[in-house]
Amino acid sequence: MNQAHQISNGACFPLGATVTDDGVNFAVVAEDASQLYLCLFDQDGKEQKPLPFINKHQGIWYMEVLGLKEGQHYGLRAKGEFNPEQQQLYNEHKLLIDPYARDLSHKLVWHEDQSAMNKEGQLHSVNSAYCVPKSIVRTVTAKHNRPARVKITPSSRALYELHVKGFSKNLPIDDEIKGTYLGVISTAGIEHLKSLNITTIQLMPCFSFMTERHLELLEAQ
Repeated sequence: MNQAHQISNGACFPLGATVTDDGVNFAVVAEDASQLYLCLFDQDGKEQKPLPFINKHQGIWYMEVLGLKEGQHYGLRAKGEFNPEQQQLYNEHKLLIDPYARDLSHKLVWHEDQSAMNKEGQLHSVNSAYCVPKSIVRTVTAKHNRPARVKITPSSRALYELHVKGFSKNLPIDDEIKGTYLGVISTAGIEHLKSLNITTIQLMPCFSFMTERHLELLEAQ
């Protein structure tokens, strides 16, 4: 059964889902969408009636839904032009993951029903909610005892794009932390970065991702 939700204007920042004193504020970038919808799911995983976002500012759709709390499962649907030749693939039948979600209900695994377009190049009308993980409202609080940011002049900065799993595989550290974030920040990991005179690292991957379809097909063969 769908619940009636009260909506307030909310704010366009921060992006994602943010717990407020009265509920949860949602803000999502979808500049070309003609309408964005918030899809809430109850404890049984049933989708409630989509809530249309009521505000849009410089490509950001936003609103506050009163009464929602930490742990709420949700997704998005976008209405817009479906024109594959112009790379426009809006399809309201497809549930979308909030790109700023801090948690997901499960791992994203490729399924053909997630595609906005079918094999004939037409709009794929199957509802994908059953095979798409749900975004979850989470609050992440910064620690008060975080070390102060080190000031580095632009001319002295050395960037290092670091693959979390592969970086620490060959480091002299315990096996259980190889390929993990703990392996990256281990004494051996930090010393290795220092030996390269690295000042700044960019972690990849540090978010949920889906294995590319062609790789899954190769694995299945």
